[in-house]
Amino acid sequence: MTIDYRDDTHIVDGEVQIDKDKRLPEVEKLAKYVRTKMYGVDVRESLALAVELMSNIVVDDQNAYKQLEAKVDDLAQKWQDDTSNFKRLTEDEINRLIAEWNATVSGVTSDSEIINARVSLDGTTHSVIKERLDQMEMNTVQHRVMNKTYQLDHILQVTDLSTTSSDMKYEVVGQIEDVDESQFAYRSLRSRFIGINRAVIA
Repeated sequence: MTIDYRDDTHIVDGEVQIDKDKRLPEVEKLAKYVRTKMYGVDVRESLALAVELMSNIVVDDQNAYKQLEAKVDDLAQKWQDDTSNFKRLTEDEINRLIAEWNATVSGVTSDSEIINARVSLDGTTHSVIKERLDQMEMNTVQHRVMNKTYQLDHILQVTDLSTTSSDMKYEVVGQIEDVDESQFAYRSLRSRFIGINRAVIA
């Protein structure tokens, strides 16, 4: 293949924009050899060295890329682990801060009415009023079935009791205790003793 070299113009400085600050010293030296060496053998050797140098640069870049890729993978794994640990620590920290907040609110409250409102009827002291309100709602749900009135009739029946004897008398005796359990929202009557008293008539 014959090439017709008809471009007789010279390459002027600055025609190709090259950042001189980014040129390696070896590349700059070989470029100078190609331009200035008198003998063709030196020019060809300069070109060969330039090709080999470019090969070294490419290989170094590939190795650097592989190292960077491995570093990125390692950082990604560490980031995932740190994120999981941070989430766990954050949940623990939130729970701790909530407990500290409740304790702080409980400690700095000075109004006696507010403090007393944290104490329920059964004597339980809650750290904050919200805890007592929540407990009241739970009690309402759990004990709602108890808010009923039951009518119970108890009959004491005694058989084989002779009433014909004039020297004996029989008397029904009993003891009923009215128990006030209003703090538990109900009242009850407890039967302590029910029986029959027999006595000899003097």
